[in-house]
Amino acid sequence: MKKLGALLAAALLLLHCGCAPVEPPAERDVPLQEGFVYSENALVRSEEARSLVIGAVSYDQKGDSLLTSLTVLVREGQGRIAMMTIPRDTRVWVENYGREGDLRHNSYGKIGAVYHAAESAGLAEMKTMEAVSALLGGVRIDHYALLNTVQLESLAALTPGVYLTVEDAISDFGIQQGFQNISPRIAGYASYSYLNDIGGVDYSGTDIGKLERHQQLIMTLMKTLASQMSDLPAPERDALAQSIADCLRTDLTKEEIRAWLSGGALDFEEPVILPGTQTEGERESYWIADAAKSKEWVLRCFYPDKRKTS
Repeated sequence: MKKLGALLAAALLLLHCGCAPVEPPAERDVPLQEGFVYSENALVRSEEARSLVIGAVSYDQKGDSLLTSLTVLVREGQGRIAMMTIPRDTRVWVENYGREGDLRHNSYGKIGAVYHAAESAGLAEMKTMEAVSALLGGVRIDHYALLNTVQLESLAALTPGVYLTVEDAISDFGIQQGFQNISPRIAGYASYSYLNDIGGVDYSGTDIGKLERHQQLIMTLMKTLASQMSDLPAPERDALAQSIADCLRTDLTKEEIRAWLSGGALDFEEPVILPGTQTEGERESYWIADAAKSKEWVLRCFYPDKRKTS
């Protein structure tokens, strides 16, 4: 009898709950802010931190695209700029799309292949930013700036006197010539792929020296452009910012470009390479990211509250 009574009571309770009106969830007064879980506490990202991915896009003899250089920049307000370069052979999750935007298949592969895998569906830039974000623990990447050899040459032309001093760095940026007509001045080097050393000998792993040269090139161009901009009156600053935007495939506005290059002489932290190790297989070589060490960089750059208390 006791069991029967308990069952009847449970049935009545379920019936009562089923008939009761369901109240809608309470609306939040403030949208959820992007956070980073650290020791079971959610940290709020600094709203002054701006992030930008700079990438070089190469085209092989078949016309297939390939990301040959990928660097993340972070700047908080008008403070110092942090820089991390991601090796092209870093192992990530790659989604392959058809022309209609349908997901055909996915698997682990190299981050350099993410762009091409989504290009036909018009998702190349978005998927590249998502791949970088995933590598860095899901932190938001705000903008992208991509360029090829011709665009890089046009960008260098905006920096009088610097074109010659960084010519080797430009030629070594890891962008293949493809089918484009570029200046013979750099064409002799432009065909070297990202994974070739300076002498053109195939190398199956990550060339750290080449990544460091890419970083030096980015810093040189940005410092020079920032210095030029600081010496110009406001209308001419806008014109220079627009010229820079025209040299890139980017979602940055001219106002955002001015913000990145503001403050006169830009101050860069010591640039770093994505922490990780090289793994050699029978068919492929991958750079495997060290999530724990990458997390330290993300916390320092995006979450100043954690930086102040650590």
